Amino acid sequence: MSDLSKKLHNLSPEQRELLLRKLQARKKAAGAGKSNTGIPRREDSNDLPLSHAQERLWFFDQLVPGSPLYNISAAVKFSGPLKADLLEKSINAVVERHEILQVFFETENGAPVQKKASSTRITLKKEKLSGRSLEELATEEAQTPFDLAVPPLIRARLVEIDAGSHALMLTIHHIVADGWSMGVFINETARFYRRFNGEDSIDIPPLDIQYFDYAWWQKNAADRKKLEAQLDFWSAELKGMPTLLELPFDHSREALQTFEGRHYHFEIDPPTTEKLRELSRRSGATLFITLLAAFQALLYRYSNQDDFGVGIPIANRNKKELEALIGFFVNTLVIRAQCDGGQSFSDFLEEVKKRAFRAYDHQDVPFEQVVEKVQPQRSNQVSPLFQVMFELQGDALAGLNFGDLSLENIDFETGTAKFDLLLIMEEGRDRLKGVMEYNSSLFQAATIERMMGHFALLLQQIGSDPQTELGRIDLMADHERKKLLDEMNRTEEAYPEKPFIHQYTAYFAARSPEHPALVFDEGRISYARFEELSNRLAHLLIKHGVGRDTRVGVCMERSPEMVVALHGILKAGGAYVPFDPHHPSERREFMLTDSGVALMLTQPDLSGLFENAAIETVELDDRFQILADEATDDPRVEIDPRQLAYMIYTSGSTGKPKGTLLEHRSILNRLIWMQKSYPLTAEDVVLQKTPFSFDVSVWEFFWPFMYGATLAVARAEGHKDSAYLIDIICEHGVTTMHFVPPMLKVFLENRQSADCLSLKRVICSGEALPYALSRQFYATLPGATLINLYGPTEAAVDVTAYICPRERADKKLPIGRPIANTQIYILDEALNPVPSGVGGELYIAGVQLARGYANRPDLTSEKFIANPYSALPGDRMYKTGDLCRYLADGNIEYLGRIDHQVKVRGFRIELGEIEAVLREHDSVRDCIVLVREHAGEKTIVAWYIAGEGREVSADDLRQHIARSLPEYMVPGFFIALQSFPLTPNGKIDRRALPDIDIESRRGHTRFVSPRNHLES
Repeated sequence: MSDLSKKLHNLSPEQRELLLRKLQARKKAAGAGKSNTGIPRREDSNDLPLSHAQERLWFFDQLVPGSPLYNISAAVKFSGPLKADLLEKSINAVVERHEILQVFFETENGAPVQKKASSTRITLKKEKLSGRSLEELATEEAQTPFDLAVPPLIRARLVEIDAGSHALMLTIHHIVADGWSMGVFINETARFYRRFNGEDSIDIPPLDIQYFDYAWWQKNAADRKKLEAQLDFWSAELKGMPTLLELPFDHSREALQTFEGRHYHFEIDPPTTEKLRELSRRSGATLFITLLAAFQALLYRYSNQDDFGVGIPIANRNKKELEALIGFFVNTLVIRAQCDGGQSFSDFLEEVKKRAFRAYDHQDVPFEQVVEKVQPQRSNQVSPLFQVMFELQGDALAGLNFGDLSLENIDFETGTAKFDLLLIMEEGRDRLKGVMEYNSSLFQAATIERMMGHFALLLQQIGSDPQTELGRIDLMADHERKKLLDEMNRTEEAYPEKPFIHQYTAYFAARSPEHPALVFDEGRISYARFEELSNRLAHLLIKHGVGRDTRVGVCMERSPEMVVALHGILKAGGAYVPFDPHHPSERREFMLTDSGVALMLTQPDLSGLFENAAIETVELDDRFQILADEATDDPRVEIDPRQLAYMIYTSGSTGKPKGTLLEHRSILNRLIWMQKSYPLTAEDVVLQKTPFSFDVSVWEFFWPFMYGATLAVARAEGHKDSAYLIDIICEHGVTTMHFVPPMLKVFLENRQSADCLSLKRVICSGEALPYALSRQFYATLPGATLINLYGPTEAAVDVTAYICPRERADKKLPIGRPIANTQIYILDEALNPVPSGVGGELYIAGVQLARGYANRPDLTSEKFIANPYSALPGDRMYKTGDLCRYLADGNIEYLGRIDHQVKVRGFRIELGEIEAVLREHDSVRDCIVLVREHAGEKTIVAWYIAGEGREVSADDLRQHIARSLPEYMVPGFFIALQSFPLTPNGKIDRRALPDIDIESRRGHTRFVSPRNHLES
C-alpha cells in the first residue's frame, strides 16, 4: 500500500466526505476560473460575535436552562504510567490555544454576547474509583449541566482505576465545540502530552484564525448571493415534504418535546461490512451514503411513509483554515427520502446519492435559516423538518498517540437524546459498529433492539443483492417470522362439528323442561315451550318450501317471536336474513331484491311494510296462533357444516349495503370458543339488546341456549335507554351483556348502573374501547369483568379477545390475540409480515371466514384473497382495512381504519388520538373527531357531548388539547351536541354529524338538538 493509500485509509469517514467535497468544489472552481478565498482575521479582536448555530443553542438554553442535552462527552481509559500533572498541563495548553474555550455568555439588551474570561484554567478533578462503575461516573459527568454565564465551558475528570490505569472524562458544551472539535481537542492534548513528556519536539503550528473570525465572516463577509441561491434550493428541495416522520412509538408524545435518552450498541459482521464497501465502490457512493440510504429504507418500512426527511451533520469546514479549529461549526442538512416499494435498493441508492451531492453543494446556509425559509408547521413536540438523524464516524481513538499509554474507549449512557432517533455508525478496520441513541420517552429498549436487528438483516440483503425491491426486503429473522406467522397463530382446537347452534335446546328441553329459556317484560318461556314453538315453526317453514340454504327474511321488533323465528328457520334448514323495521324503505327494498329471500317472517303490526312487495309473508303474533296446528317434534333436518346459517347486511362503500354469507361451521366455532373462554351455566342470564341486523346479536340469540342459560329479551328500542337497561338487569339478574363503547359510556354515566351487581361479564366490541372507559367501568362495577373483542361481520362476529385489566401501564387496550381456529396476519402492502411493533393491515384466516358477499363476486375476490401462509389448497384470508400492530407482550393493538389515516397541512394524523385526549376533559362526556373540507382546505372538527350540567367553551377545549398534543392536531372547530346520531346497530353514524356552521367558524360552540329518534 502506498503512503497516499495509507493516508486515505486512515482518514475518518467524515474526513473522507470532506475530501470528496473539496475535490468536487475545486473542480467546479477551476472550471469557473474562481479560487476558494480564505477567511480573514476580524479587525477588532475584542469583537466576539456569535455564529448562527451558537445563537440557536443560546436560545435553547434560555428555554430549558440547566439542561445537559448539549453536553459533548467522551471517556477514555488509559493503561500505563499516566502522568496526571502533564495531562492537566496539556489540556490547559489546548484551552489557551483555542480562545473559544475561554468564553462565557451574558445577555445585553435581550441579546446574547460572548466574552473571554480574564483567566481560564482547567483543574483536572482527580479521584479514585470506589464503589461505583466507570460507566456510572461517566454518565454522571455527562449529565451535569453547564451554566453558560460561568467559564470555563469545559470540564476534565480523571479517575484512578488502579495503579496502572486511569479514565479521563471530558465534557464540553456544544456552544463552543462540536464532534470534530472533540477529536481536535484530544489529538492536540496527546501532542502536547508527548511534547511535555520529552517524546516529541515538533511544535504545533499556530492557528491562522480563531472561531470568532469565522463567526464574524459568517455574518458579515459571506457571499450573500450564494446563500440566497442555496436557500432557494432548499425551499424547492423540501417543498411538499411531510415534516413529521410517524414511526411506531411505544408511548405517545408528551405535550412538550422531551429529551430523555438511552443508547443501544450493535455490530455489523465483517462479511456484510465488506459487501457494503464493495456496493459503495460499484455505485460511486461513499459508505456514508450507502448506509444513509439503507437507514432511510428501514424508516420507510417501519413508518409506511414514503416521503420524509432525515438529518445529517455536515462538518462545515470546507476551508482549510477551519480544519484545525475548535468551535461550533457543524451544520445540519436534510436528505429527503421519496420511497417506492417497487423500486430496487440500487436505484434508491442512486437517488439518495444525487440528493446528498446536491445537498453538499448547498451546505453553507445555516440550518436555522433553512427552517425560516421553508417555514414548516412548527410544534413544541418535535424538531422541525426531521426527527431522525444519521451519522457515520471513524474510530475516535485511531491514530491517537499518548506515548507509551494504550487507549480504550469507554461506552456510557448520557441520559439524553436530541431527536427521536440518532443512528451513529462507526467504521472500524473490519467491521461497522453502531450506536442508536433513542428517545426513551417514546421507545422501549426492546423495540430499539428489535429495530437494529432488522437493520442488520436489511444491510445483509442489500449487500448480497442490491436489486432487491424496497418493499420486498425481508426485515425479520427466521425466529421472528416463525413467531408471528406460526407461534402466534397456534390456535388449533378440536371442536365438534355437531350439534349445530340451534340443536342444543332439545337437550335442555328434555333435561330441564321448566327452566326459563326466555324472560321478557311480559313473562317467561320455558325450555320445553321454546323447543316446541321453534319445532312448530320449522315444520311450517318446511311446508313453505324452506330447505338447505333457503334465505328467509325476518322483519320484527325485538321480542320472543323474533327469537323463535331465528331458531325455527335454522331447524328447517334455512338461513335467516334480518330486515330492521326501522331502516328506510329504500334500503329494505334493495335488500329484498338483492338477498333473494323466499319468505318473510314478520309481525302483524309490520306486515304493511311488505304489502306492495312480491314476497310471501308469515305473521307471528305474541300468542303464536299460526303454529297451533303444527307438529311439535324436531324435524331433524340434516345440516352440513358449510350450509348457510345467516346473511347480514352491512354498509357498503357504494352506498348500497352488502350481504355477508356466514356458514354454520363458522358461527359454531365462534360460540364454542366463547363458552370455553367465558363459561355459561344454567344460572347465567344473557341480555339480548343488540339489534338483530348487527352481528353481535348472533351470539346473544344462540350462545345461552347451547349451555342451558336464560336469555333476557329487552323490549323494542330498549337498548337506547340506560335507565330501562338498569331495570331489566336488576330485575332478571343479568350476568352477561354486550355494549358498543359509546353506549357503555352512556350506561356508566347513569349512577344507578352501580346497582347492577349481578353482572359478571360485560363484552365490548364494534368500536375501539378507550382505556379511560375501562377505568370507569371497573370503578363503577368492580365485581365484573370487561372483555374487549374485535372482529368483522365477514369473520363470524369476533376473531380476537382481550380481558381488560384494572390497570395497564401503557394505558392502551389491545384487542388481544386470535381465538380458536383463527389466524391473524399483520402485513404490509406487499403482503409481507411486518415486524412486531410496526403497523400493518390486519388479515384474518381460519374457519370463521364468511363464504363471501351475495351477488358481489368482484368484491368477494377483492376482500377474500388467497392465503400465502397456508399450505391448505384454496385457503383464504380476509382483508380488513384495519391498521394494527403486535405489541411486545404478543397482544394486538388496533390503530384505526387505514382510510381514517388523514393528512392535514402535511402532517399524518390519527384522529383517535385527538378523541382520547378530548375525552379526558372533565366536562366532555364523549366526542368524535373528523376531518372536513372548509374553505377549500382540510380542517379538524370535533363534535362533543358535554357532561350533565356542564358547559365548556371552544377555547377551553383547545387549551386542554394543546397541553397534550401539537398545534396541528388541535381541532379548528368544536360543535356541541346533545347526543350523537347512531346507526341502527348502535354505532355512531359519522356521516350524519352536522356540518360546520357560522357559529362554529367563529370559534364558538353551538348546541345542536336531536333531529330524529336515533339522535335523541
